[in-house]
Amino acid sequence: MNSAKSVDARFDYDTPRLANLSTRMQMLGGNDAIIAGFVIGGSTPKTVAIVASGPSLRQFGINNALLDPRLMLVRSSNQAMVADNDNWSFAPNVSQIQASGFAPTQYFESAILATLDPGAYSAIVYGGGSVGAPTGVALVGVYEVDHPEVPLINMSTRGKVLTGNDVMIAGFVIQGETPQTVAIVATGPSLTQYGVTGPLANPTLTLMRSSDQSIVATNDDWQTASNSAQIQSSGFAPTNPLESAMLVTLPPGAYTAIVSGAGGGTGTAVVGVYAVP
Repeated sequence: MNSAKSVDARFDYDTPRLANLSTRMQMLGGNDAIIAGFVIGGSTPKTVAIVASGPSLRQFGINNALLDPRLMLVRSSNQAMVADNDNWSFAPNVSQIQASGFAPTQYFESAILATLDPGAYSAIVYGGGSVGAPTGVALVGVYEVDHPEVPLINMSTRGKVLTGNDVMIAGFVIQGETPQTVAIVATGPSLTQYGVTGPLANPTLTLMRSSDQSIVATNDDWQTASNSAQIQSSGFAPTNPLESAMLVTLPPGAYTAIVSGAGGGTGTAVVGVYAVP
């Protein structure tokens, strides 16, 4: 250099991580609302976008979409409400939501953009009631906006598993340049100890790669998995032998975990995706 010059530098964070997590399923109201839990790790606050979609799902062939999803964010440690939104354009920080790139495409959909301290949170989706039926298929997603070095450790969603297009579909994205090990768990029978009535008696799991819709792994009854000993030692093994689990190391990319009932069974279930160190 022979004079002062400006230089642009771009830094990539290449450690593998869960960058965003989403779940699509039926919202039936009451105890069958969609409840998505997620955990922010580390010691630094992280900004996330949380989006509840309904009407926009119709362009993908979902004819029974929730027409007016409403979104509530709750801190798990004390059950305090952090934020509430019905119709994203009414949010106090609507311009920041728009600038983040995660604004919904439909007026009646909901979004929250919040900077959160490390810890556990629940995003609850229910019918807003201002238009159409208060039930239907909705999608809730949690997306990282900043601090890729602050991990989204896991996301789990509770709701009603039905059949056909109304099974539970959890999507997640692994970013970075190296593989990430994840535990994927589908629980049903063990939910009765938490007061859940009508649990899914025998949940099954199918893991698919989104890029080509190929099946990566399947499981019905976690103890039948070829690596059941590793699942047990990971600390993510279900407590009921009829529940399903996978422990897989995946290259960066997008994946979906589908929860259905063995033999066409229906009921309330929880699906969780957990980053394993």
